[in-house]
Amino acid sequence: MKRHIRLDNHNALGKKGFALQFNWLFVLIGGAILLGFFISIIVNQASQEQQKTAQESNQELDSVLKVSPSTTDIQKVISLNQPNKEISFSCDETSEYSIEGSFQPSHYEYNAIFSPTTLAGKEVIVQALSFDAPFRIMPVVYVTNKAVEYVFVGNSPILTLLYNALPDNATKKATGSGILSSYDNNNFEQTVFVLADESGLNNLHLSHFTSEKDYKRVYAVVVKPAEEAVNYGELIFYNYTGGRFALVGKAPYFDVSQNMRLALGGVISHDKTIYECTTKKILLRTALLTKLHEQRMLYYMNDAGEYCKPYYETAKGLIETIQQYAEKPNPTIDNFKSLLLAIQDLTNLNAYLITTECPRIY
Repeated sequence: MKRHIRLDNHNALGKKGFALQFNWLFVLIGGAILLGFFISIIVNQASQEQQKTAQESNQELDSVLKVSPSTTDIQKVISLNQPNKEISFSCDETSEYSIEGSFQPSHYEYNAIFSPTTLAGKEVIVQALSFDAPFRIMPVVYVTNKAVEYVFVGNSPILTLLYNALPDNATKKATGSGILSSYDNNNFEQTVFVLADESGLNNLHLSHFTSEKDYKRVYAVVVKPAEEAVNYGELIFYNYTGGRFALVGKAPYFDVSQNMRLALGGVISHDKTIYECTTKKILLRTALLTKLHEQRMLYYMNDAGEYCKPYYETAKGLIETIQQYAEKPNPTIDNFKSLLLAIQDLTNLNAYLITTECPRIY
């Protein structure tokens, strides 16, 4: 009888121990689930805060880059709320930029912005300059930062103009062409060599840029004037691949009165796609405003005396030439030469009309 009682007590204790172990296991599992739930909430909240801060930085940058058409020349250094976040730019069928981590990109279809495809750093340098051809077309915005190094190789007149046109706070250096191969690797996010002659890049190896990471952050832009006047010519874009400069492509440029607006855009962006896309915006805007000035001029022509009419007839031909070449989908160097000459002739004609009793063209 006593032996039977001992067995019942033993079974009871076993069941109780099993239940106790099960309860502890349940507590541990439940606690892990609750802990994971709270950690998930904290992580999600932190992620949302980061996205919110990135979006605020996006909006802050947005207010600076989308300048008013009436904006005169400005230059600013913008400190980002989120330092060292990458800013990505693209200009193709859509034009947009975004700060890493933001909810959505900002679009700038109706603004002309020249920039590298990516920028990383605590600050952004923004310069806005008016583009006139010959009347005001629109402000052109240039975006870069101190982490992008622009190295001007040689001492040709066009390189001097471009060196001086870069924003004051940009990282820019000038060097002789003979030492390009041994140029020091200063560990910038991007290094852009600017030359006036592509022959200096043939089979060139940079002895201090030797890793795959180095190859991805080295670029070259050749600004090659068609004539000594430097007002028009060709931009040649290169990437540094496999320890050698590789041709990306070519695109024409023109500049009114050597103000270097388009050529500067090619150097700042050192990207053929962004350069061509932004230039196309400027040209289409030029064609549109030229048409509006033509309509204004035709109104004056109806009431103009015999003395003024020949000037307006000449102006009408020049305006039509500007429209024709500004609307070309794939302009050539010769197209830009004809466009530039028409703009210069229209500028001179308008300046002369100011000295007469005839209403000026613009």
